[in-house]
Amino acid sequence: MAIVGYLQGTDPQVLTRLVVSGYDTLPLSNGYDNNGKLVGHITSRDGIRVVIGHLHKTIPVGDHSPKDILWNLRVHRIPVVLVVEEAHREKATELLAEMSDGVRYASADELCDVVLEILAEDE
Repeated sequence: MAIVGYLQGTDPQVLTRLVVSGYDTLPLSNGYDNNGKLVGHITSRDGIRVVIGHLHKTIPVGDHSPKDILWNLRVHRIPVVLVVEEAHREKATELLAEMSDGVRYASADELCDVVLEILAEDE
């Protein structure tokens, strides 16, 4: 069964819809919120097929960059979908810098459908 990793703050209705659609969900931590498994510790054995969350969970403070949070997902070719409204997507891409490649954006209303589309591509 495919697993959807999610960062803290992900809409519980989206997570419920994914579960009733036959997918497991796994809480993930960006390293600051201690919400679940640390994103940097994910391996291919975890079976995570996509990671979802809000943009701000990938933008660390201080001397760190989005690469510190997202790099491991890129290494394991795990798609990332971030909740960003259409009006803010250009700025989101700037903030993510080199890590924006391969990241998909979705509005809160689109998130579940985008994730289900990605999971269907895997099957």
